[in-house]
Amino acid sequence: MNDFMPCQPAVIAERVSREFSAPYRERFGISRPEWRVIAHTWAAAPVSVREVHRRVATDGAKVNRAASRPGNAGLITRIQDGADRRLLKPELSEKGRTMMAALLPAMRRT
Repeated sequence: MNDFMPCQPAVIAERVSREFSAPYRERFGISRPEWRVIAHTWAAAPVSVREVHRRVATDGAKVNRAASRPGNAGLITRIQDGADRRLLKPELSEKGRTMMAALLPAMRRT
């Protein structure tokens, strides 16, 4: 089944994602969904949870859950959008920026 062509992109994506996850998982205990929220927040702040959901093609509820743990750990804060109070925009805290500064060299080597 592993050589069945329609399965190959999913298998390759999973392997690549697992390999890239090692630095942040080992050093900070961050899951892949949590990393996606943190990385998109770092790369495009301020960005709404809805926008992160769109960019990573993941269920909105899953993105919200993935943002909760880094929020509880003090890595991100959530700011209410001024125009639409229903929108929350995660933003890296000082602790989150410090973590990213420590992780980026390892992520670039992976």
